[in-house]
Amino acid sequence: MRASSKLSKSSTKHFQKKILEWYRTHGRMLPWRRGKTKWGRDPYRVLVSEVMLQQTQVDRVLPYYKTWIRRWPTVGSLARARLASVIKAWAGLGYNRRAVYLHEAAKKITSEFGDTFPRTDDELMKLPGVGRYTARAIRTFAYGEDVGVLETNTKRVLLRVFLGVSSLREFNGFREKELLELADAVVPKGKGDVWNQAMMDFGALVCTAKNPKCEQCPLREMCKWYQLQTQSSNLKTQNHSVKVKTRKLRRIKFKETDRYFRGRIVDVVRQQSVPKNQLRTLMGRKYGLSDRDRFDKLVGSLVSDGLIAVSGMRVSLP
Repeated sequence: MRASSKLSKSSTKHFQKKILEWYRTHGRMLPWRRGKTKWGRDPYRVLVSEVMLQQTQVDRVLPYYKTWIRRWPTVGSLARARLASVIKAWAGLGYNRRAVYLHEAAKKITSEFGDTFPRTDDELMKLPGVGRYTARAIRTFAYGEDVGVLETNTKRVLLRVFLGVSSLREFNGFREKELLELADAVVPKGKGDVWNQAMMDFGALVCTAKNPKCEQCPLREMCKWYQLQTQSSNLKTQNHSVKVKTRKLRRIKFKETDRYFRGRIVDVVRQQSVPKNQLRTLMGRKYGLSDRDRFDKLVGSLVSDGLIAVSGMRVSLP
Protein backbone atom coordinates (compact mmCIF):
# COMPACT_ATOMS: atom_id res chain seq x y z
CA MET A 1 0.00 0.00 0.00
CA ARG A 2 1.28 3.45 -0.86
CA ALA A 3 2.40 5.66 1.99
CA SER A 4 0.29 8.55 0.69
CA SER A 5 -2.87 6.43 0.96
CA LYS A 6 -2.15 5.78 4.65
CA LEU A 7 -2.18 9.46 5.57
CA SER A 8 -5.10 10.62 7.65
CA LYS A 9 -6.41 14.15 7.27
CA SER A 10 -5.60 14.90 10.89
CA SER A 11 -1.95 13.75 10.66
CA THR A 12 -1.47 15.64 7.39
CA LYS A 13 -2.95 18.83 8.87
CA HIS A 14 -0.83 18.49 12.00
CA PHE A 15 2.32 17.96 9.91
CA GLN A 16 1.57 20.99 7.73
CA LYS A 17 0.73 23.20 10.71
CA LYS A 18 3.92 22.38 12.61
CA ILE A 19 6.21 22.82 9.60
CA LEU A 20 4.72 26.18 8.60
CA GLU A 21 4.74 27.47 12.19
CA TRP A 22 8.40 26.57 12.51
CA TYR A 23 9.22 28.20 9.16
CA ARG A 24 7.58 31.51 10.07
CA THR A 25 10.05 31.84 12.94
CA HIS A 26 13.17 30.10 11.65
CA GLY A 27 13.03 30.18 7.82
CA ARG A 28 16.03 31.53 5.92
CA MET A 29 15.69 34.59 3.68
CA LEU A 30 17.89 33.63 0.75
CA PRO A 31 18.44 35.93 -2.27
CA TRP A 32 16.81 33.58 -4.78
CA ARG A 33 13.64 33.61 -2.66
CA ARG A 34 13.21 37.36 -2.99
CA GLY A 35 11.50 39.27 -5.75
CA LYS A 36 8.21 37.41 -5.81
CA THR A 37 5.35 39.16 -7.62
CA LYS A 38 1.77 38.13 -8.39
CA TRP A 39 3.21 36.51 -11.53
CA GLY A 40 5.71 34.48 -9.54
CA ARG A 41 9.51 34.58 -9.50
CA ASP A 42 11.99 34.69 -12.34
CA PRO A 43 12.45 31.01 -13.34
CA TYR A 44 15.96 31.82 -14.58
CA ARG A 45 17.07 32.81 -11.08
CA VAL A 46 15.44 29.72 -9.66
CA LEU A 47 17.32 27.58 -12.18
CA VAL A 48 20.67 29.24 -11.40
CA SER A 49 20.23 28.77 -7.66
CA GLU A 50 19.08 25.15 -7.95
CA VAL A 51 21.97 24.14 -10.21
CA MET A 52 24.48 25.87 -7.92
CA LEU A 53 22.96 24.18 -4.86
CA GLN A 54 23.35 20.68 -6.27
CA GLN A 55 25.70 18.91 -3.81
CA THR A 56 26.92 22.32 -2.57
CA GLN A 57 26.12 24.03 0.74
CA VAL A 58 24.06 27.23 0.86
CA ASP A 59 26.78 29.33 2.53
CA ARG A 60 29.20 28.48 -0.24
CA VAL A 61 26.70 29.25 -2.99
CA LEU A 62 25.54 32.67 -1.72
CA PRO A 63 28.47 34.84 -2.96
CA TYR A 64 28.61 33.01 -6.31
CA TYR A 65 24.89 33.46 -6.90
CA LYS A 66 25.00 37.19 -6.20
CA THR A 67 28.00 37.72 -8.48
CA TRP A 68 26.48 35.57 -11.22
CA ILE A 69 23.15 37.44 -11.26
CA ARG A 70 24.91 40.80 -11.36
CA ARG A 71 26.92 39.65 -14.38
CA TRP A 72 24.18 37.70 -16.20
CA PRO A 73 20.82 38.97 -14.88
CA THR A 74 18.68 37.28 -17.56
CA VAL A 75 18.62 33.98 -19.38
CA GLY A 76 19.35 35.86 -22.62
CA SER A 77 22.48 37.49 -21.22
CA LEU A 78 23.81 34.10 -20.12
CA ALA A 79 23.02 32.58 -23.50
CA ARG A 80 25.09 35.29 -25.21
CA ALA A 81 28.06 34.84 -22.87
CA ARG A 82 31.22 33.04 -23.96
CA LEU A 83 31.45 29.57 -22.47
CA ALA A 84 35.01 30.27 -21.35
CA SER A 85 33.75 33.22 -19.28
CA VAL A 86 31.06 31.05 -17.70
CA ILE A 87 33.57 28.35 -16.73
CA LYS A 88 35.90 30.98 -15.24
CA ALA A 89 33.04 32.45 -13.18
CA TRP A 90 32.33 28.97 -11.79
CA ALA A 91 35.86 28.59 -10.34
CA GLY A 92 35.66 27.32 -6.77
CA LEU A 93 32.12 25.89 -6.86
CA GLY A 94 33.14 22.41 -7.96
CA TYR A 95 31.36 20.01 -10.32
CA ASN A 96 32.33 22.24 -13.25
CA ARG A 97 30.04 20.44 -15.66
CA ARG A 98 27.15 22.30 -14.03
CA ALA A 99 28.41 25.56 -15.52
CA VAL A 100 28.26 24.05 -19.00
CA TYR A 101 24.75 22.73 -18.35
CA LEU A 102 23.55 26.18 -17.29
CA HIS A 103 25.02 27.79 -20.39
CA GLU A 104 23.55 25.12 -22.67
CA ALA A 105 20.15 25.41 -20.97
CA ALA A 106 20.15 29.19 -21.43
CA LYS A 107 20.95 28.84 -25.13
CA LYS A 108 18.22 26.25 -25.58
CA ILE A 109 15.61 28.41 -23.82
CA THR A 110 16.60 31.38 -25.97
CA SER A 111 16.74 29.55 -29.30
CA GLU A 112 13.83 27.12 -28.89
CA PHE A 113 11.48 28.84 -26.43
CA GLY A 114 12.03 32.52 -27.22
CA ASP A 115 13.50 33.35 -23.78
CA THR A 116 10.36 31.93 -22.14
CA PHE A 117 10.79 29.03 -19.73
CA PRO A 118 8.72 25.90 -20.37
CA ARG A 119 6.28 24.99 -17.59
CA THR A 120 5.85 21.21 -17.67
CA ASP A 121 8.12 18.53 -16.22
CA ASP A 122 8.64 16.90 -19.62
CA GLU A 123 9.65 20.16 -21.33
CA LEU A 124 11.81 21.37 -18.45
CA MET A 125 13.61 18.03 -18.28
CA LYS A 126 14.70 18.47 -21.88
CA LEU A 127 16.95 21.30 -20.70
CA PRO A 128 20.57 20.23 -20.10
CA GLY A 129 21.22 19.43 -16.44
CA VAL A 130 17.55 19.59 -15.43
CA GLY A 131 16.11 16.48 -13.79
CA ARG A 132 12.74 15.91 -12.17
CA TYR A 133 13.74 17.62 -8.92
CA THR A 134 14.92 20.84 -10.64
CA ALA A 135 11.89 20.85 -12.94
CA ARG A 136 9.56 20.69 -9.95
CA ALA A 137 11.58 23.33 -8.10
CA ILE A 138 11.05 25.71 -11.03
CA ARG A 139 7.32 24.92 -11.14
CA THR A 140 6.75 25.58 -7.44
CA PHE A 141 9.25 28.38 -6.72
CA ALA A 142 8.77 30.31 -9.95
CA TYR A 143 5.10 29.60 -10.65
CA GLY A 144 3.72 28.65 -7.23
CA GLU A 145 2.39 25.25 -8.28
CA ASP A 146 1.36 22.80 -5.54
CA VAL A 147 3.88 20.05 -6.28
CA GLY A 148 6.24 18.35 -3.86
CA VAL A 149 9.94 18.92 -4.31
CA LEU A 150 12.23 16.02 -3.47
CA GLU A 151 15.82 16.82 -2.60
CA THR A 152 18.12 15.48 0.11
CA ASN A 153 16.53 17.39 2.99
CA THR A 154 12.87 16.99 2.06
CA LYS A 155 13.34 13.28 1.39
CA ARG A 156 14.85 12.78 4.83
CA VAL A 157 12.00 14.60 6.61
CA LEU A 158 9.29 12.61 4.81
CA LEU A 159 11.03 9.27 5.28
CA ARG A 160 11.69 9.81 8.98
CA VAL A 161 8.33 11.22 9.95
CA PHE A 162 6.06 8.88 7.99
CA LEU A 163 8.14 5.72 7.41
CA GLY A 164 10.63 5.66 10.28
CA VAL A 165 13.74 5.46 8.09
CA SER A 166 16.37 7.92 6.88
CA SER A 167 16.82 6.62 3.33
CA LEU A 168 14.96 4.61 0.70
CA ARG A 169 17.57 1.84 1.07
CA GLU A 170 16.23 1.16 4.57
CA PHE A 171 12.65 0.59 3.42
CA ASN A 172 12.27 -2.49 1.23
CA GLY A 173 9.84 -2.19 -1.64
CA PHE A 174 9.34 1.56 -1.35
CA ARG A 175 10.33 3.46 -4.46
CA GLU A 176 11.15 7.05 -5.38
CA LYS A 177 7.87 7.30 -7.30
CA GLU A 178 5.89 6.52 -4.16
CA LEU A 179 7.90 9.03 -2.14
CA LEU A 180 7.07 11.65 -4.79
CA GLU A 181 3.38 10.83 -4.37
CA LEU A 182 3.79 11.29 -0.61
CA ALA A 183 5.52 14.64 -1.17
CA ASP A 184 2.61 15.79 -3.35
CA ALA A 185 0.02 14.58 -0.85
CA VAL A 186 1.29 16.73 2.02
CA VAL A 187 1.54 20.04 0.12
CA PRO A 188 -1.04 22.49 1.56
CA LYS A 189 -3.37 23.74 -1.14
CA GLY A 190 -2.22 27.05 -2.60
CA LYS A 191 1.05 27.07 -0.62
CA GLY A 192 3.43 25.02 -2.75
CA ASP A 193 6.09 27.74 -2.87
CA VAL A 194 6.39 28.50 0.84
CA TRP A 195 5.79 24.86 1.78
CA ASN A 196 8.75 23.50 -0.17
CA GLN A 197 11.00 26.25 1.16
CA ALA A 198 9.89 25.34 4.68
CA MET A 199 10.55 21.63 4.13
CA MET A 200 14.04 22.31 2.77
CA ASP A 201 14.96 24.58 5.67
CA PHE A 202 13.51 22.20 8.25
CA GLY A 203 15.58 19.33 6.88
CA ALA A 204 18.71 21.48 6.67
CA LEU A 205 18.44 23.02 10.14
CA VAL A 206 16.50 20.57 12.34
CA CYS A 207 16.05 17.14 10.77
CA THR A 208 19.71 16.93 9.74
CA ALA A 209 21.47 13.81 8.50
CA LYS A 210 23.89 13.81 11.44
CA ASN A 211 22.94 14.89 14.95
CA PRO A 212 19.32 15.85 14.24
CA LYS A 213 17.82 18.24 16.80
CA CYS A 214 15.06 15.86 17.87
CA GLU A 215 14.53 17.48 21.26
CA GLN A 216 13.76 20.79 19.52
CA CYS A 217 11.64 19.20 16.81
CA PRO A 218 7.93 20.11 16.81
CA LEU A 219 7.20 16.83 14.97
CA ARG A 220 8.77 14.35 17.39
CA GLU A 221 5.42 13.18 18.77
CA MET A 222 4.33 12.00 15.32
CA CYS A 223 7.77 11.08 13.93
CA LYS A 224 8.11 7.32 13.49
CA TRP A 225 11.89 7.55 13.23
CA TYR A 226 12.16 9.37 16.57
CA GLN A 227 9.96 6.76 18.21
CA LEU A 228 12.10 3.93 16.87
CA GLN A 229 15.32 5.65 17.94
CA THR A 230 13.93 6.15 21.43
CA GLN A 231 12.93 2.49 21.69
CA SER A 232 16.33 1.37 20.42
CA SER A 233 18.12 3.62 22.91
CA ASN A 234 16.08 2.16 25.78
CA LEU A 235 16.94 -1.38 24.72
CA LYS A 236 20.65 -0.59 24.63
CA THR A 237 20.59 0.61 28.21
CA GLN A 238 18.99 -2.68 29.29
CA ASN A 239 21.44 -4.97 27.52
CA HIS A 240 25.22 -5.25 27.40
CA SER A 241 26.57 -4.14 24.06
CA VAL A 242 28.50 -6.72 22.03
CA LYS A 243 31.62 -5.57 20.22
CA VAL A 244 32.05 -7.04 16.78
CA LYS A 245 35.34 -6.86 14.96
CA THR A 246 34.95 -5.65 11.41
CA ARG A 247 37.47 -5.51 8.64
CA LYS A 248 38.46 -1.97 7.83
CA LEU A 249 38.43 -1.18 4.14
CA ARG A 250 40.79 1.40 2.74
CA ARG A 251 38.92 4.44 1.55
CA ILE A 252 40.16 6.15 -1.57
CA LYS A 253 41.23 9.66 -0.72
CA PHE A 254 39.51 12.46 -2.62
CA LYS A 255 42.88 13.66 -3.92
CA GLU A 256 43.31 10.29 -5.66
CA THR A 257 40.00 10.41 -7.55
CA ASP A 258 39.31 11.31 -11.18
CA ARG A 259 36.99 14.06 -10.00
CA TYR A 260 39.83 15.74 -8.11
CA PHE A 261 42.24 15.55 -11.05
CA ARG A 262 39.59 16.79 -13.50
CA GLY A 263 39.00 19.80 -11.28
CA ARG A 264 42.71 20.59 -11.09
CA ILE A 265 43.11 20.37 -14.87
CA VAL A 266 40.25 22.84 -15.37
CA ASP A 267 41.72 25.11 -12.67
CA VAL A 268 45.04 25.27 -14.52
CA VAL A 269 43.44 25.94 -17.89
CA ARG A 270 41.20 28.64 -16.36
CA GLN A 271 44.34 30.70 -15.78
CA GLN A 272 45.65 30.42 -19.32
CA SER A 273 45.98 28.03 -22.24
CA VAL A 274 48.90 25.65 -21.86
CA PRO A 275 50.77 23.08 -23.98
CA LYS A 276 49.47 19.58 -23.29
CA ASN A 277 52.92 18.21 -22.41
CA GLN A 278 53.45 21.05 -19.95
CA LEU A 279 50.04 20.42 -18.39
CA ARG A 280 50.84 16.71 -17.99
CA THR A 281 54.17 17.53 -16.32
CA LEU A 282 52.49 20.01 -13.97
CA MET A 283 49.76 17.53 -13.00
CA GLY A 284 52.43 14.95 -12.15
CA ARG A 285 54.70 17.28 -10.22
CA LYS A 286 52.10 19.29 -8.32
CA TYR A 287 49.19 16.88 -7.93
CA GLY A 288 50.70 13.41 -8.22
CA LEU A 289 49.00 12.39 -11.47
CA SER A 290 51.88 10.46 -13.01
CA ASP A 291 49.91 7.92 -15.07
CA ARG A 292 50.07 9.18 -18.66
CA ASP A 293 47.18 7.02 -19.90
CA ARG A 294 44.96 8.23 -17.06
CA PHE A 295 45.88 11.84 -17.80
CA ASP A 296 44.97 11.40 -21.48
CA LYS A 297 41.62 9.80 -20.55
CA LEU A 298 40.82 12.64 -18.17
CA VAL A 299 41.65 15.26 -20.78
CA GLY A 300 39.50 13.38 -23.30
CA SER A 301 36.55 13.26 -20.88
CA LEU A 302 36.85 17.00 -20.17
CA VAL A 303 36.84 17.73 -23.90
CA SER A 304 33.72 15.54 -24.31
CA ASP A 305 32.01 17.40 -21.47
CA GLY A 306 32.73 20.76 -23.10
CA LEU A 307 34.93 22.02 -20.27
CA ILE A 308 38.20 22.31 -22.18
CA ALA A 309 39.36 22.27 -25.79
CA VAL A 310 42.50 20.82 -27.37
CA SER A 311 43.82 22.47 -30.51
CA GLY A 312 46.97 20.89 -31.85
CA MET A 313 49.00 20.32 -28.71
CA ARG A 314 47.55 23.21 -26.72
CA VAL A 315 44.82 22.99 -24.07
CA SER A 316 42.48 25.91 -23.41
CA LEU A 317 38.96 26.75 -22.33
CA PRO A 318 36.37 26.19 -25.07
